[in-house]
Amino acid sequence: MRAIAYDQHGEAGQVLRLSEQPDPAAPTAGQVRVRVVSRPIHPGDLAGVEGLLGGPRQRFATPRIPGLEGMGVVETVGAGVRDLRPGQRVAFFPVPAAWSELVTAPTDLVVPVPEGLSDETAALMLVNPLTLLTLLRAVEDAQHGRAGPVVQTAAGSSVGRLVSAAALKHGIPLINLVRGATGAQSVAERFSTAADHLDG
Repeated sequence: MRAIAYDQHGEAGQVLRLSEQPDPAAPTAGQVRVRVVSRPIHPGDLAGVEGLLGGPRQRFATPRIPGLEGMGVVETVGAGVRDLRPGQRVAFFPVPAAWSELVTAPTDLVVPVPEGLSDETAALMLVNPLTLLTLLRAVEDAQHGRAGPVVQTAAGSSVGRLVSAAALKHGIPLINLVRGATGAQSVAERFSTAADHLDG
């Protein structure tokens, strides 16, 4: 199978490469094999490639494949799997080596994708909502019961868009910061609220 891999820590653009890797093991009882269609790139993925998550940078004898989440289509199922079937669209997390064509995963880390949900959104649907809940709790703790606007950086990111949608629902006034005029226009069009959209 094809995969994005690296055999030493370093700048992602310098050490990541498209390569042929062995297929993952066939699914056993309670597992499925998924042909990956879409996978996000998170800052944490790149930090791992660059060796920024602790410990010295090093070279590896066997190439490593980054990524922990994504979505795809079930190819085969192991014994005893009843809730998932070949041909079904699914999202998965945390499953190592997501930046590859195939992954084999335990069924408790795989969920069906609702009809009508895009591949891109489905690839993010397991982690980003957890990030959103963490951020909302942090805002609640920081406000100590006092109302007031919240400044959000990277408002045009996938998590930023989730935060903006949740803020609308919960009546949290936002000051959204983005990198440029195009981002500001996109956020303003998507979330027409009284919040300020600043070009920063």
